[in-house]
Amino acid sequence: MEPYGYEWSTGSNLPQIENLGPGIYDLTITDLHGCTVETSGLVENPPALQVQVSLLLPPSCFGMANGQIGLNAFGGTPPYTFAWSSGDTGPLVALPDGVYDVTATDSKGCIFVLSGIALVAPNPVSVFNFITPESCLGKEDGQIQLVPQSGQLPFSYEWEDGSTGAVRQNLASGEYSCTITDANGCERVLVIQVGYNQPISANVTPLGPNCANGANGKIFLTPMGGAPFYSYQWNSGQTTKDLLNVPAGSYVSTITDMNGCKLIIDTIELLNPPPIVIELLALDSISCFGVEDGGIDMGVSGGVPPYLYTWNTQETSEDLDQIGGGIYVLTVEDSLSCAFSGVPVVLPEPSLLVLEAEAIDVNINCQSNSLDTLFVQIMGGSAPYHILWNNGQQDPFVLGSPPGDYSVTVTDAQGCVDSLTSLKVPEPVPYMTLTVNTDFSFSGDCQDPGGSASLKVIIHGGQATFQYNWSVGIQGSTNLQNFSLNNLLEDTYSVTVTDATGCVATTNPVVVNFPNPLNAVVTGSSIGDVYCKFGNDGFIHPIVNGGAPPYQFVWMNENGETVGISQNLDSIPAGSYTLQVVDQNECLITIADIEITEPQNALEVSLDVDHLVCYGDNQGAITVFPTGGSPLYSYSWSIPGNGSFQDELPAGFYFLTVEDSEGCLVSIDSIEVIQPDLPLALDEVEISPILCNGEKTGAINIEMGGGTEPYDYIWSNGKLTEDISGLAPGSYKCTVVDANGCQFVTQLFSLSEPDDLQLAEVEVDSATIGLADGSLSVLIEGGVMPYSYAWSNGDTSSMPDSLFSDNYFLTVTDANGCVLELQIFLPFLLLDGTKDILPGSLRIYPNPAKDIIWVETGGIDLREHSIEVWDLLGQSVRTFQPADEDTSPLSLSLGGLPPGMYIIRLRSGTDVIGEGVLVVHQ
Repeated sequence: MEPYGYEWSTGSNLPQIENLGPGIYDLTITDLHGCTVETSGLVENPPALQVQVSLLLPPSCFGMANGQIGLNAFGGTPPYTFAWSSGDTGPLVALPDGVYDVTATDSKGCIFVLSGIALVAPNPVSVFNFITPESCLGKEDGQIQLVPQSGQLPFSYEWEDGSTGAVRQNLASGEYSCTITDANGCERVLVIQVGYNQPISANVTPLGPNCANGANGKIFLTPMGGAPFYSYQWNSGQTTKDLLNVPAGSYVSTITDMNGCKLIIDTIELLNPPPIVIELLALDSISCFGVEDGGIDMGVSGGVPPYLYTWNTQETSEDLDQIGGGIYVLTVEDSLSCAFSGVPVVLPEPSLLVLEAEAIDVNINCQSNSLDTLFVQIMGGSAPYHILWNNGQQDPFVLGSPPGDYSVTVTDAQGCVDSLTSLKVPEPVPYMTLTVNTDFSFSGDCQDPGGSASLKVIIHGGQATFQYNWSVGIQGSTNLQNFSLNNLLEDTYSVTVTDATGCVATTNPVVVNFPNPLNAVVTGSSIGDVYCKFGNDGFIHPIVNGGAPPYQFVWMNENGETVGISQNLDSIPAGSYTLQVVDQNECLITIADIEITEPQNALEVSLDVDHLVCYGDNQGAITVFPTGGSPLYSYSWSIPGNGSFQDELPAGFYFLTVEDSEGCLVSIDSIEVIQPDLPLALDEVEISPILCNGEKTGAINIEMGGGTEPYDYIWSNGKLTEDISGLAPGSYKCTVVDANGCQFVTQLFSLSEPDDLQLAEVEVDSATIGLADGSLSVLIEGGVMPYSYAWSNGDTSSMPDSLFSDNYFLTVTDANGCVLELQIFLPFLLLDGTKDILPGSLRIYPNPAKDIIWVETGGIDLREHSIEVWDLLGQSVRTFQPADEDTSPLSLSLGGLPPGMYIIRLRSGTDVIGEGVLVVHQ
């Protein structure tokens, strides 16, 4: 008996359960009396829906749409529906190649998706065509060869003239078409153009020889058309493209291209220019030897003027004047650079007028009493001659001339002049005197010098011939002013000389002695070793005696290099030295292997320099590390301090000398403590001000320099970038830290904002209704002047006039682009002239309106007020008395009001406390 209760094995107590999976479900039903019945139901799972492709037939040819796809569906619960990616719902036929997807759905809504069913069309028939054009126009030797690249073998060919091969030969230029069909019946139609090589043509540029009978003519060819490359054959035998360096004449060229096509260029003429002719017109003679007053006058013609003239004397004029004697050759070059040299022109020069004078002296007794005669001999010039002595005589001979200075001047027939001056008649000759010079020579060796000496006598004064008589019995005579006695042994010698006049002179006795053997010694005391490694303060002072001074010295180092030529060798480094000493008798003595020593270890200095990390600080340091030499070490700085360490140093150059206990020095110049090139500093700052009141549009852009990049930035507002933006008014500063930790703190950057852009005052001059006689005047303050004004009526001044009564919208923009938007109502005078519309707190919308308006009263309690509608004639046309429950905004019906303009007034008793304008439309 109902009602029944249900209890499923799933826990449900509904009479029906849904959304079950496969399995057995048990149900117990209990009636009102507690009677029960049990039953069960089996929910089976159908086989999975599957889809297989049963037919896949691609398009027979590329580009055709005759492919097919067939499907076989099984499983699931039939019937099946199919949805293809192409939009079809059944088996697909007439398909182009592509990839297709299908979604199969059985009657239970089970879905199977089969994706990526590809129909691949065979490749298109593609053909390479190899075209050989006609080699020469009209030769009909063109060729077409077709080579299929894709499609199904074999291929067949059908040409428009019925030919069937893949190769066509002996073709004239023109258009040919062929249909190629592969084994699948797919076709490709080709239209092939067989061209031809253009006929050969050539531009010819002939350039004749620059000069008459020259061989630098040229013919330049510029071939075109045909089939490059070209070959050339000239009637002169050349096979080059251009003909170069040829004489004038007639030339023929044959040009042949690669296909054997020819072009014959007949009779190219090269012409000679006229030759240059040089003539001697006149020759101006030279007056005297060495005088440049001659001249040559030449004439030039032929060639191509203008001419350039070059003489072998480097003159560049056509004629020569004021020239001396000689051979002159003129070379003329015309405007084509042709040069021709004329016949040499000889300009003769008179022989040189030359004077020679002689004084004849006769000596009496040995004191030379004078009886002198002067004689001048004249050579060259042009006779007759005019002679004039400084004593007035005019003859070649001047007899009995007393001692003194004489001169003579001779002028020839051409006026050429020559003079002799400083002719001297000497004072009486003094007595004859003798001088003896000694010269030694040796026949033995240098350690046992035997040999001989020679004596040379020089005669002063006297008259040849001279007779001499030596004290050892040797006699002789000479006409010379000297004579010698050789091969002398040690002894005492003198000589007596008698001249031709019988005057006699005798020398003093001369003693001849021979020297001792040459000797050189180097002792320990004459050697000084080097004090410091690599020093050069060593010395060698040898003792040299014997031999024949003066001596010559040669010092050599161990490399055989000459290092000194004096007796003492000073300022030398350590090493082995050799001394060679040669005396005047060319005796040589050698001392080898003279050793100069030095300490084993050199004094060396290394440095560790700590450079500055920040510009301008004094944290530099220098540490000195000496080694070698002889400890202990001392230090001499260019700054205060004498230790091996210097700190708290600014940037700069420092100088150091280290000395060991032996006095050896190492000097180091220019130890540089380096600092960054420039101090960390603010190079540039750009401050973008806040444009409008209340905005955060300020920005500060800085650019740092100096120090060591990169830089870190810490702004007072917490920002960590180089530049900051979006800033409100305030003061900002930045601490900049470079890569070395050096800091720079900027000054405070202040940002302010303009005053708020606002309406300070508005003046309203009401318009008479229907007339444009109203005006508005606004006074704006704040922002940044100047201001621009844009009224809704297009006016751009602050005081628009000639206005109708209306709502006007004003946009004020200051110099920074800040905008103030205002709405100003210009009231009007009623036609009865009683009063203007008062601006109040009413907001009316929609406006204009047709049926319903809403009126906002700005929080005024409507229960104590009334709302009136007045027309422009000053008549009240409707009054609304709000109910107690009415609140703002209040809905008012305009039904029955004709279109037009109305005044909405909010009245409290008899007082109007708010007004607005309403426009009613149809």
